[in-house]
Amino acid sequence: MQTTEKQTGKRSKFRSLIIGLILLALLMGVTFRLLWIQTVDSSKLTKEAEKIWNNNNPVLKAKRGTIYDRSKNYVMAWEEPAYFFTADPSQLKEKDIDKTATQLSSLLEISKENLTGLLRKKGKYAELRDREAGKIYFSKEVYANYLRLKQKKELKGIYAYKTTQRQYTEAGSAHLLGFLNSEEKPVGGIESTYQNLLHGQDGYVKYKKAANGMMITDGPESYKPPIDGKDLVLTIDASIQSHVEKVLDQAMKQYEAKGATAIVADPSNGEILAMVNRPTFDLRKASSTYDEENGRNIAVQSQFEPGSTFKIVTLAAAIEEGKFEAESTYTSGCIQVSGLNNPICDWKKGGWGDISYREGVIQSSNVGFVKLGERLGAENLYKYIDRFGFGRITDRTGRKTGIDLPGEASGFYFGRELVASELATTAFGQGIAVTPIQQVQAVGSIANGGNLVKPHLLKEVIDPKTKKTVEETAIEKQQIIRPETATQVKQILRDVIKNGTGQKADAPGYRVAGKTGTAQKPDTKSGKYLPNTYITSFIGFAPADNPKVVVYVALDEPKGAEASGGSTAAPIAKDIIQQTMQVLRVPSLGTEPEIK
Repeated sequence: MQTTEKQTGKRSKFRSLIIGLILLALLMGVTFRLLWIQTVDSSKLTKEAEKIWNNNNPVLKAKRGTIYDRSKNYVMAWEEPAYFFTADPSQLKEKDIDKTATQLSSLLEISKENLTGLLRKKGKYAELRDREAGKIYFSKEVYANYLRLKQKKELKGIYAYKTTQRQYTEAGSAHLLGFLNSEEKPVGGIESTYQNLLHGQDGYVKYKKAANGMMITDGPESYKPPIDGKDLVLTIDASIQSHVEKVLDQAMKQYEAKGATAIVADPSNGEILAMVNRPTFDLRKASSTYDEENGRNIAVQSQFEPGSTFKIVTLAAAIEEGKFEAESTYTSGCIQVSGLNNPICDWKKGGWGDISYREGVIQSSNVGFVKLGERLGAENLYKYIDRFGFGRITDRTGRKTGIDLPGEASGFYFGRELVASELATTAFGQGIAVTPIQQVQAVGSIANGGNLVKPHLLKEVIDPKTKKTVEETAIEKQQIIRPETATQVKQILRDVIKNGTGQKADAPGYRVAGKTGTAQKPDTKSGKYLPNTYITSFIGFAPADNPKVVVYVALDEPKGAEASGGSTAAPIAKDIIQQTMQVLRVPSLGTEPEIK
């Protein structure tokens, strides 16, 4: 009996010892872990904790800069008060979700199905948005309706926060301005180019929070105020821009064109007064109207054969090099060029017989320009095409103007030394591809007396608080031909309008000078030209004796039996020039002035 009791006592002591050892080991483990956390892992765990504590610290959004036209009186893009909505699903009971989703759908015009899914994301704050439909920020009216529901103790767990939203004056100027997408990232235009200036710097308030969201400290741990974006003044004249928009809309309907572009610029300083493209999209509804096709800025991103408008470059080169004998004659009609199976012919069947080179320019004779190209020679033609801003034609791509818009194309060339047939076609604008803005820059140098001037859209940068100018765009220019050469080209281009292919561009009282173009479109698959498929264009300036503007107009595949630059683009240019001269208050001239 005593033996049994002794054995039982020993087992009890042994168990106590084991339990004690286990507890001691656990205590030592906890102690070791605490020491480890407080020493080795301290820095890492503190950072992770701060991420949790600082979660949902609000970003103080900087106010995006306002965009003005050149007058500073017309606002093209600005910020206005708006609101965004969030939901805390943890505050919603299952039975309330359907009712809440129904009320929110009516309030925010977002589908009930979409909202129901957001409200069921337990444990996660949900932003009540429909990015595809552009329902991200909401107006003061929506916010007022929200408050009325809250006063009735509806919409439990739904919160509204004040912010700002980008607004645009009208649907037009889409390619020029660009827009902000649903992520508030700039897409195209000035919004994209000058993002750093417009956006400013967001600020923040940081404070520590417990897991339940309650603030741990009485005040902010740190605070950084936002720095608002700069305001921009563009070179655009809102009146001219608006008129060009209307004119191109009418032209698209009248000619049933596939596309169109128009540019109005000041040749003296490179300022763009208007830039319009069709097709386009609605800036105020960009999320639902913008696509890859209508979002293309034809004026700077499209490159195509210039056709006869490019003859201005060949003419200026020939005059500058002393190769143009205005009254010397040649036989028009057709000319056989080495390397070509078929002869190069003038647009008028049979030509005009023996005519002077001056008359050849006026009538836009291809034969005359083939001969001028031969007189110049390859190296001279290369040189002047480069001088006029197009780049080296023996390269594969040309040279961008550097205009302050994204996605500018550079032109597409041969990428090697030209053979005789290529030299001939290049002289009258066939076989190469250039951009509209390159042509505006080139012809602007004729208008201003021989200076190649970089085109630009930004005129000034303004401090939003002081309203003072903090930066002005410098004019970049380079003399490329003699003033005397430019004057002679102007005189001939004035005759093109008075007596040649550009007569429908002449605006009474303003003496237009310029050149029409009708370029047959190539088939990208076969490499041959498509029958009866053209890009028609006109480029010119006014007044011819003292140019204030350069105007370029192009229509892609206009319909009509006689679709040519002279019959389609020239009348559009006339309308634009007439209105532009009035906006700029250029006096109408009673008599024909002498071009100097």
